[in-house]
Amino acid sequence: MRQEIFLGKLPLLISDWPDFKDHKQKIINTCLEFEKINTVESQIAPRAKHNLWESTFDFLEQQQSLINLKLWIVEESASMISDLNKRNYRTVITESWAHVTRFGGYHRPHYHNCSTWSGIFYIDSDIEENGNNWYLPYFIERKAGLDFADDSFSSRFVPGRMILFPSMLMHDAEPYQGNHARILIGFNLICL
Repeated sequence: MRQEIFLGKLPLLISDWPDFKDHKQKIINTCLEFEKINTVESQIAPRAKHNLWESTFDFLEQQQSLINLKLWIVEESASMISDLNKRNYRTVITESWAHVTRFGGYHRPHYHNCSTWSGIFYIDSDIEENGNNWYLPYFIERKAGLDFADDSFSSRFVPGRMILFPSMLMHDAEPYQGNHARILIGFNLICL
């Protein structure tokens, strides 16, 4: 399933990996094997993150057991971005990382520098409501007659789902209230 959602003119591109069920347990095991509880290995903005593990920014590159996921992300991203722009692009993942979030963990609002598109691939969570929030870089004052104005979008956590978004789009993860780990892989990419 593919879907496009627009915040103003900025798109969020959504796709579900059809082969996810065949790879889910391997991906979960790999992320949990390398988890260092409450550690930001990337060393990027550690104060913006709480009660989560963030790997180094070469996670998909280092984990050869996740090559099928990496190839699908690259191919599906290129296809969706090309369809949106009506122009053929090749995509290259420049950074990728795993997040394992425990109860109460969160990631404050932020955006990603030095990339064109960013993405989140949801792997496992016991709470569907704990996806992510995206915000336009401006706020629309709520007045009568501006009911159409959507300046934010909140996703549901659907295992096997990828959400692509322009890297400059502000986003966050609210405090996680689940009992089991919330596991995802984030990435940045450029178009060639």
